[in-house]
Amino acid sequence: ELFMAKKTDFKILSLDPLGQGVFKKVKEKEANEAGEHSIYFIPKTLPEEEGIAVITQEKKNVHFACVEKLTKKSPLRITPKCSHFQQCSSCHYQHVEYEQELDFKVQTLKQLMRKIELQSEIDILPAPKRFEYRNRIQLHYNFKSKLLGFKNSQTHEIIPVPSCIIVFISKFTYKLLVHLCRIDIYCF
Repeated sequence: ELFMAKKTDFKILSLDPLGQGVFKKVKEKEANEAGEHSIYFIPKTLPEEEGIAVITQEKKNVHFACVEKLTKKSPLRITPKCSHFQQCSSCHYQHVEYEQELDFKVQTLKQLMRKIELQSEIDILPAPKRFEYRNRIQLHYNFKSKLLGFKNSQTHEIIPVPSCIIVFISKFTYKLLVHLCRIDIYCF
């Protein structure tokens, strides 16, 4: 049986706390007289971007999707430094400058603080380096293929990421991991 993926046109309104683009669509009037909205979460998109997305998961009025095609890109969008950005599920903001990433995070924090009626100034302490700073990462292991690495954000398969640009790992640690685990590591 041939599976036809559902698609939707989208225009991103904002980002959620996880950095995913949020799009709301009014449900068909005949299906819902109240005019309820369906909400879509589309990773690696930015406010005001438009395009076509493939729906990967649905639950009631909540949909998760991935970009098939961008028809209107945000002026904030840059080319990510990592060549694995689109497939890897680990990084969420490499498609904007670091200062813009911080601004999105401050906006999210302020929005969350308003919900609990807390008002306070937010002082940002930027990281000294945007890349090669992380000393902890979440890797996934496939027992069948004996691969350790990051998951593809669409297929959930382990993907080769031969040089993760956000992780800091010494050559000694890498060699020790390979020796102790006797597996192929696709993330360094």
